[in-house]
Amino acid sequence: MIYGRTGAPSVIALVDPMPEAITALAKETGTSGSLVDLCKNPAIVKSVFDDIKSWCKKGGLKPFEMPTGLALIVDSEGNPPWTPENGYLTSTLKHKRPIIAKAFAADIDRAYGEIQLGGV
Repeated sequence: MIYGRTGAPSVIALVDPMPEAITALAKETGTSGSLVDLCKNPAIVKSVFDDIKSWCKKGGLKPFEMPTGLALIVDSEGNPPWTPENGYLTSTLKHKRPIIAKAFAADIDRAYGEIQLGGV
C-alpha cells in the first residue's frame, strides 16, 4: 500500500512481505530472528527497499511517484496484517486506509523518520 501523509514531501510504501522471501533474504545476509524482528531489521528493510526502488525505476515511475520510505508490516504473530477478517480490508479486498493508518502509525512514523535520516 502506498501511503501519503498530508503535508509530507513524498509517499512511503507499507508492504505485507512474503515470509519465504524475507527468510531467504535473512539467510543471504546472515541475519536471524523471528519474522516480526526481521521485518524491522534495517538491513532487511534496506534490501527490500532497494529492490522496490529498482522496480519503480524500471516501471518508468516519475521521482515524485516513487516511495521514499518503507515499512514491512506483519502482525505480532508474523501473519498477514490486512485481512477482511481483522477489519483492515473490505470484502472486495480494498484497503481501509484510515483504519490502517491509525493502527500502523508507529510503522508509518518510522518510515517517514528514515526519510529525514537519509533513507533506509
